[in-house]
Amino acid sequence: MNKNQLVNYARQITGATTEETQKHLNAILDAITYALKNDDDVTLVGFGSFKVKERKEKQGTNPSSGKKMTIPSKNVVYFKPGKKMEEALNYK
Repeated sequence: MNKNQLVNYARQITGATTEETQKHLNAILDAITYALKNDDDVTLVGFGSFKVKERKEKQGTNPSSGKKMTIPSKNVVYFKPGKKMEEALNYK
């Protein structure tokens, strides 16, 4: 599901216009990004939590040349699904 499909799905549920739904979704995504950028975790009870962790520098190999290289450290976002989502995904 891409962003437009998500907006259309939410629009059908809420009855809001496409423009309103896009505006709300963008605001939520901006708020999540802002919080993560400012070292805050984001927890949506039942859905899951987002957390920024630092991936340490490591040694790797360039696949095209085969030469050894250093991959620099960087911040990455981790997502841990909440209990409701876990149950929904593992329901058979």
